[in-house]
Amino acid sequence: MNFSLTSRMPVATYRRAIALVLLVSVAGCKGILDTTNPLLIRNQDIQNATGAEGRRVLLVQGWQIASMQLARYGALFSDEETLDMPAITGYPGNLDWLVDTRDTAAMQTLEAAGPSDPLLAKPTVALWESTLAIAALKTYGTPALKEDYIAQSFALRGHIVLQMAETFCSGFPLNDATVDNLPVYSRPVSTDSALRNAIALFDSSLAHVKDSTQFANLARVLKGRALLDLGRYAEAATAVQAVPNDFVYAPEILAGGNIFYGEYRSRWNTNNQFNIVANQKGGNGLSYVAERDTIRVPVHYLGQRRSLTTDSMFVQAKYVDQAVPIPTATGLEAQLIRIEAAYQANDPAWFTTLNTLRTDAGLTAIATMPATDTGRVNLIFHERAFWLFLTGHRLGDMRRLLWRYNRTPATVFPTGTYPIFGLEYSTATAVPYITKLQVSMNPYITSSCPTGTY
Repeated sequence: MNFSLTSRMPVATYRRAIALVLLVSVAGCKGILDTTNPLLIRNQDIQNATGAEGRRVLLVQGWQIASMQLARYGALFSDEETLDMPAITGYPGNLDWLVDTRDTAAMQTLEAAGPSDPLLAKPTVALWESTLAIAALKTYGTPALKEDYIAQSFALRGHIVLQMAETFCSGFPLNDATVDNLPVYSRPVSTDSALRNAIALFDSSLAHVKDSTQFANLARVLKGRALLDLGRYAEAATAVQAVPNDFVYAPEILAGGNIFYGEYRSRWNTNNQFNIVANQKGGNGLSYVAERDTIRVPVHYLGQRRSLTTDSMFVQAKYVDQAVPIPTATGLEAQLIRIEAAYQANDPAWFTTLNTLRTDAGLTAIATMPATDTGRVNLIFHERAFWLFLTGHRLGDMRRLLWRYNRTPATVFPTGTYPIFGLEYSTATAVPYITKLQVSMNPYITSSCPTGTY
């Protein structure tokens, strides 16, 4: 039997499964909640296949929320998107503004004043939910499906760790929980250690796959991505070798929908702030708008910018329906991984493959291979940026240019004057993770995000 397990689950089914798990917490209470109510759900009530499925559904939901949030803030922190806002809404507590300027010092102040970390909290919840889901599926999962659902759970957990490694500065915590919902606090984890952790999770996913080619290919592409981040190019190509070109892993979509969809629905307004597609952001940014590549970077004209009246606002038109998912892993990405690995192996076939991708999509082939290594790397990363636009990859790619290609931040990240209020882009190259709350809860975290790290 060979199946994909990719059908979209109805929202009502999600809600029933989620409610089943969430109600468990009241079962252990005493006093006013200690009743004989026949509707009360206790821990033993979900120690079965239905309860295990509820845990998996919670993981899928939590992973989607965390993954989309990291993709959105990664787009602002990198050169994919920027912020336009009128002066009357400009205030220090605007997180989008601080992410867009990469003002990590101000972000620390903002986060310290709040009850939680607005950036680290959701990925941490997803890690916790993956622990509970994997344990429940191993013990109570339906025999015909449990191995594939365990494989999915390991892959989604690995994806969150991978995104955190690509987003947060080196030294972030991977906080978790036990199967009994007790907190497990993490020591600071280096970027490379987190990437190796993710690879181990993808290997666990592949070890559990039974019938689902979708989950197997999901783990393969994500493993290739992590190996690419580590500079292990030949291994990355091997990891994705079996992935078909037409593969797409698109997750189940919840009622909230695609996080970028609201930008497409925006209507010009004097008082609103907008996340818009960037164009040559901070000098080093790519020309997402000016190149008029409507196949890979479709945009929608919104109107004149308020913060920079000589410029126009364009919002993304890639996700024009809230039910259109952000693809997590694709055969296209597998081909891009093989292209970079071939370049690293001095195999000129990388250029032919790159042009084949372009012509198959209706784009003009690039006539001549760049003459220098710098030019060739620029081309490869430009193509990755356009093919993978708004899919949560760009910040990791920009940081990888620092990690593996010895680029300097001043040549990769936006620099100079920020167009709102005459500010300057920060020199930060990673999102901070520490808040007053994190420091107070985790005994292993004693300071803020280290400076000068990539």
